[in-house]
Amino acid sequence: MLFLVLAGIEAATLGLFTIWFGLGALAGFFGALAGLPFLGQVILFMITSTVLLIYTRPVAAKYLNTKVKRTNVDRFLGEKGVVIEEIDAINGKGQVRVLGQVWSAQAQNGEKIAVDTEIEVQEISGVKLIVKKVVE
Repeated sequence: MLFLVLAGIEAATLGLFTIWFGLGALAGFFGALAGLPFLGQVILFMITSTVLLIYTRPVAAKYLNTKVKRTNVDRFLGEKGVVIEEIDAINGKGQVRVLGQVWSAQAQNGEKIAVDTEIEVQEISGVKLIVKKVVE
């Protein structure tokens, strides 16, 4: 009965969490069919659920969780480039060239960064690269 309840919860939420306890309940059920005493069924449930949760959930989550959409924009993170229009947070202007592409940019700490200064991309916010000066 517990297996059916947990399987129903998993089907409704798709969180890849209760399914492991449902499989543990199924193991306990088979233990009961084999004549295991109640305490043995509970222990079998706990061990099976814990082992499945620890060892198989990360693998299943990796292959079944498709909510995160990776884009090729992520490749700009950590890349170096050069300022082609002064970065000035007060006036809201600034452009950089990174991997041959021109992007609007702003400095990570709000400072002005002069033309021809080497920068490194720290993060992406909307359509702007958040950069910092490369210190050599």
